[in-house]
Amino acid sequence: MYYVKEPCALTDVEAKVFLHLVPADEKDLPSSAQYYFHNLDFNVKAHAANGGGKCIAVRQLPAYPIKRIRTGQYVPARAASGR
Repeated sequence: MYYVKEPCALTDVEAKVFLHLVPADEKDLPSSAQYYFHNLDFNVKAHAANGGGKCIAVRQLPAYPIKRIRTGQYVPARAASGR
């Protein structure tokens, strides 16, 4: 899975991203899964490269068939409430 942001600022690579995978077959969930999805949340900085004004983060997806992917950037509660 590739995440690309252009232009890219320092605040963009400091973001935390949620990445939740729902396997086609529940038996493919890792034993550590607390819910019905595989949680692969990550900090962009740990998985990104920056060059030419572009940030690219890469996450390896598991080999099992995936039914659904939910992903996005976490937004702190303060920012979401407008304070």
